[in-house]
Amino acid sequence: MIKKGGVLRATDLSSALSALTPALTADNPVTFSGDVVSAVNEFVFISVKVGGLVSCSVHGKMLQSILEKLGDAKVALSVEADHLVVRTKSRKLGVSILRDYKTELDPAAGVEWESAPSALLEAIKTAAACVDPLSALSAVHVADGVVEACNGARAVRVRVPGLSLPELLLPKIVDSVPAAEEMAHSESWLHFKNDGVIFSCRVFSARYDKLDS
Repeated sequence: MIKKGGVLRATDLSSALSALTPALTADNPVTFSGDVVSAVNEFVFISVKVGGLVSCSVHGKMLQSILEKLGDAKVALSVEADHLVVRTKSRKLGVSILRDYKTELDPAAGVEWESAPSALLEAIKTAAACVDPLSALSAVHVADGVVEACNGARAVRVRVPGLSLPELLLPKIVDSVPAAEEMAHSESWLHFKNDGVIFSCRVFSARYDKLDS
């Protein structure tokens, strides 16, 4: 049985997969569901609107290597037996579908979005640079309109005008958020949205020793 999807540029699909990079650790799959492609790991869930209109999961890096061979060609996606097939006018390439992969529900479904403070991402990146990636206890702390972090040797604190989030602890990978026009908070997640990309970052549940003023 063949299930056909939409037609799009190989470069557009490749760019969408690149946006998923923070979630594509090891052999993590990418999942197509309607017009969205997504990936998830222990820290983030990222989804991108692409218009492919197929539903399946495949190895992201394998699909990326196929797209790199196609340049800016127009491609059509289809599900044929056990493969996601990428077809151009002259070529037909496929990658095996991961039938046993259990997809995760989008944690941003149904959240209420609000404008993200313009200084928030810069503050996050500044604080995350101070996080020790080898320490499970080192994280970006958000509270009372402040974004801060400490690694034992130095500390960073940045006040963000207009920030009204509850107290949160975020992993270092939050500094991979590329841009954010809107944001939302739900149980266990902080979400950022910009131009069809939703970046959801898990929130740690742990006590944070506040920095001295």
